[in-house]
Amino acid sequence: MCRFEETLNKFLQASGVDKMPAYTTSATAKILSISPSMVIYLCDEWQPPDQSKKNRGLECYRAGKHRRIPHHAIIEWLENNFEYNLLGEN
Repeated sequence: MCRFEETLNKFLQASGVDKMPAYTTSATAKILSISPSMVIYLCDEWQPPDQSKKNRGLECYRAGKHRRIPHHAIIEWLENNFEYNLLGEN
């Protein structure tokens, strides 16, 4: 298990959200301690991976009008944004 997956597991435990294959925007917001509107913004910023730059957005897909964020996408987001120390994890 990579350290970012361990970090996500800690966030899941702290937030009281069960581990799932995909999360709602509300659950993701609770896990990351950010607002649901920030999760939507991060989803809208996501672009398919490009070798020349890191992606700062959060991958998601639509289920009707709702967004779903895959478990692996949160781990990738933590990896890509770790240098900014957004979540206070070292």
